[in-house]
Amino acid sequence: MTSFTDLFGDEILTTAGLAPTDVAFQGKKVLGIYFAGYWCPPCRSFTPIVSRLYEDLVEVHDDIEFIFVSSDREHAQFDEYWGDHMTFPALPYESRAKKTELGKLFEVKYIPTLVFLDAETLHVITKSGVELVEGGIDEADYVRSVRDALGLPSVTGGAP
Repeated sequence: MTSFTDLFGDEILTTAGLAPTDVAFQGKKVLGIYFAGYWCPPCRSFTPIVSRLYEDLVEVHDDIEFIFVSSDREHAQFDEYWGDHMTFPALPYESRAKKTELGKLFEVKYIPTLVFLDAETLHVITKSGVELVEGGIDEADYVRSVRDALGLPSVTGGAP
């Protein structure tokens, strides 16, 4: 792995449409890769938590980004699930070969899986993002625990 383009291809899907991958992730220090699917009950329970975590983190840390990697079986499921539940970028549904490569690279055995990378070196910080988030007692606690695990400074010195 040498670049975001190597990982995700030339373009990713954003809420504004397709965007060059390297431009979309430029200046980011941490990247969360969220593997999930519409058809997966645990994913449907966890996705709202990941979405809130993302919103809470990017509100105070403009150097973090997430990307959704879909395990959906149909394009319509992907469109509905990502479009209705996530504001962060996604690997385009058509990039099934990249999805398979990413699953192998990060040894994804089940979904949901949340992997965090150091976006500057592309080294894995943790493959246990789901467990890290689920370990929090309340929203402020899981945001704090993720922020601390990723080495992100507290903006307020206390709660997120």
